[in-house]
Amino acid sequence: MTLFQAVENWLDRERDQLPLWLPVGIGFGIAIWQSGGTSIWIGVLVTSIALSVFSLLIPLGSRFRQIVQIFSLTLPIGFSLIALRSDAVAQPVLGKIWVGEFYGRVDSVENISARDVFRLRLATGPESGLPPFVRVNLKPEQFRESFQPGSILRLRARLMPPAGPALPGGYDFARRAWFQQIGAAGSALGEVQLYQPASGRPLLASQREGPNKPHIGEDARGHRGHWRCACDRRSGTY
Repeated sequence: MTLFQAVENWLDRERDQLPLWLPVGIGFGIAIWQSGGTSIWIGVLVTSIALSVFSLLIPLGSRFRQIVQIFSLTLPIGFSLIALRSDAVAQPVLGKIWVGEFYGRVDSVENISARDVFRLRLATGPESGLPPFVRVNLKPEQFRESFQPGSILRLRARLMPPAGPALPGGYDFARRAWFQQIGAAGSALGEVQLYQPASGRPLLASQREGPNKPHIGEDARGHRGHWRCACDRRSGTY
């Protein structure tokens, strides 16, 4: 019995499991994207075509031919799905360490009791000069119960670009942050002030149309130095 016949007999016994190769092929496509990114799409396409051509050389009606054809179709599908997802969630990422003051609307609050910190996801607004979403850690003495989703905070923080794995194959926070649309992460410095409670109307630059616009404008003029610091990420002055 040849190797091909042995494989064919095994696949024939497992013929009811053949549909399970569909997610396997999609998973391989996703894994290829994670290792090489969107730039290797040509190689994935060439591989898919090569598998399709190779399947024509396998005897018609064989189980092995079906497996190869499944992979030739699902490999680019999985690669395309993760590539499209990556493009859909793409947001600017902080280029270097930044220290300054800014306003942020609380998007979510997470109590990390094991590390004794409160983790806040903040929406910064387009005029801040920062990525649209940042993650800031607060110490227990900096956190207040009024810091709930929807509230607007005024704080000073040290932010960094999301870090990649410290060792090959280690935890890749940069990849996770990309899909969570987090462009920077860091810690609050000093006191964190509640600018507007969660029950009020949002006043960030991206949502300050209407009667609330003069109010935030007056506050920005009253703290011109701080606001300019928050908006000038590139200069690095603070």
